[in-house]
Amino acid sequence: MSKNTNSAGNIIKEARESYNYTTEECAEKLGISTRYLQKIENEGNLPSYGTLRNIIQLFSIDANYLFYDNYDKEDFLRSNVIQKIRLCNDYELNVISATLNALLDKNRR
Repeated sequence: MSKNTNSAGNIIKEARESYNYTTEECAEKLGISTRYLQKIENEGNLPSYGTLRNIIQLFSIDANYLFYDNYDKEDFLRSNVIQKIRLCNDYELNVISATLNALLDKNRR
């Protein structure tokens, strides 16, 4: 049986790695055991509702991305960026805005 690369476990693992958390660090932040997190990521075990809620909050994951196989990765990335932008202060928002304007202006030339 081949593993689905869009499985919830793989998505959670990708999110954890994108935040540069070790399995141990992530498990501690979630209040679960390292073994339980490994079972979720590698064996496809479904997390409890509370753990799933904590994972979604910790990584600002759009729940649709976890539950729907055809959910577009671009949609996930956009949603993730928006979630992170909501956490920014005014200075950080200005930096992000200027960076986006420069990137988009460069791509339109």
